[in-house]
Amino acid sequence: MDSQINFTEEFPLGRRFGLLMRMYFGALTKKLEELDIDRHYSILILLENAEKSKGTCSQQDVSNILKIDKASMVRNIDYLVKKKYIKRTVNPVDRREHNLILTAKARKTLPTIHEAVQELNTTAFAGLSKASQKGFYQSLDILARNLAEEPAHTIIIDVKKAKSARK
Repeated sequence: MDSQINFTEEFPLGRRFGLLMRMYFGALTKKLEELDIDRHYSILILLENAEKSKGTCSQQDVSNILKIDKASMVRNIDYLVKKKYIKRTVNPVDRREHNLILTAKARKTLPTIHEAVQELNTTAFAGLSKASQKGFYQSLDILARNLAEEPAHTIIIDVKKAKSARK
């Protein structure tokens, strides 16, 4: 059977995004295989952006922004803490809240992550004009706003390399 199927509009949009996500993160993980982490790059980028804009970001903020349930968020953060990419600190104003801080190791690694993301985005958008790319991002924002209004269950998707692909 041909693995290059052209899906019709009736095929679920979420499945198409899921396939794209696996392809994208598989390629990104390959580009970044020299790092000692193989996932959660988005959390590092989000923390970097939060530092620039508001200074701090809590574990709950990341969970809310990335739509990650609390248990999965704790595992993701534990992984990045263990690998020494972030530090978890208690918020002195609200001791129930944990702030996340990038380490020097993360700051040194982020340019490599940004470069890999940019290269992969360029590859993904090959053949699309800048206007089409901008329209794509605008469309994604509209889709996200529309779906945010829908009642939904929390779905857990754990993206990591298959055991056979690990070093």
